[in-house]
Amino acid sequence: MNVKELSREFVNIFVDLDERFAPAETQRALGRIAAGGYATADVTRLDERYLSWIDLVFDGTWSGEAATASAVIVSSGNGVPAGFAAYGASGLRYYWLRAWENREDVGILGPVGIVSEHREPELQRALLALALGRMREAGYRHALIPAVTEPLYDLFVSATGGKVIEKFSMDRVAPNLRTTVLASGGGTNFQAVIDELPRGLGLELRALVVNRSGAFAIERAKQAGIPVHLHAWDRKQTPRERYDEALIELVARTEPDLILMLGWMHVVSPDFFARLPQTINIHPAFLPHDQRADTVTMPDATVIPAFRGAHAIRDALRAGATWYGATAHRVTADIDRGGVLKRAPLTLVEKDEERALTALRPTEHAVLIGAIRRHLAER
Repeated sequence: MNVKELSREFVNIFVDLDERFAPAETQRALGRIAAGGYATADVTRLDERYLSWIDLVFDGTWSGEAATASAVIVSSGNGVPAGFAAYGASGLRYYWLRAWENREDVGILGPVGIVSEHREPELQRALLALALGRMREAGYRHALIPAVTEPLYDLFVSATGGKVIEKFSMDRVAPNLRTTVLASGGGTNFQAVIDELPRGLGLELRALVVNRSGAFAIERAKQAGIPVHLHAWDRKQTPRERYDEALIELVARTEPDLILMLGWMHVVSPDFFARLPQTINIHPAFLPHDQRADTVTMPDATVIPAFRGAHAIRDALRAGATWYGATAHRVTADIDRGGVLKRAPLTLVEKDEERALTALRPTEHAVLIGAIRRHLAER
């Protein structure tokens, strides 16, 4: 269910879980996997280490899709994961799943990923057959393999005996949402959004709101022809409550369908989200899917703090963390605890905060753009 490629065609494949996926066939699939030198494991729920590995190796939206699913994990001889097939995911909001969300007899197969060096057709076919067999054992009568991109049509159909039942274009996920950006600094993420617009990002940037007169994001907006609203806070003259009320009214007047907080260094009031709930933030840390958790497990099993708050990179350096990353999430009144849309881990090599931030920028931009595309696909 990868939504990275906006212009590509994709299909939904429907599979009847008939005798082709009976227990005897499942055993044959296990034998074929073992013959290739791989071990398998059945996981009722993927833990945070597997989810962060998925983010590292595959697309950063997949872990969110797999977080509610069961899965079959395939590992190489040295015990390193080589691939996975998730199934039975719930709560996914993509528009191409809405016709199926109330079908209790139909389960979702996916995401499915195999590390590039292990991507032999035999392993792919056996993994699909095994996962479909597990779905049959779980009581599903049918499987839906959604949003399969064109290079994989033939493999998925021939390996599963399924049929293409729906064809779509990712162009449908570009409704040109009216978007207002909030920023406080240089605006590099803001620029990444501007640069992506000609590639069909699907946003209409209506306004930039800044709270610092010297923010370079202002120059970026002017160059792109985007209206700028300066809303600075004079703490000596204006109570916080009055400032926040005026901010809400200012943003509301831009009539946004979506708000992007891109380096916005002011904690807004709960009233902001009550009035303007469709808000996404980009945060320079690898946050857990469990919004209550204060730690996150990385692909190498290292456990690090979640590093929420205004100084995530500085805090990671002071803690001696070997990982950091970027997360785009929905914004709630609980700071940096909204639902994760996309995230990516990165090893923390630099020992200087500014250099670490610079090294993170490409990852941060990719995460932000992917999260926006996911948000559009969920509308």
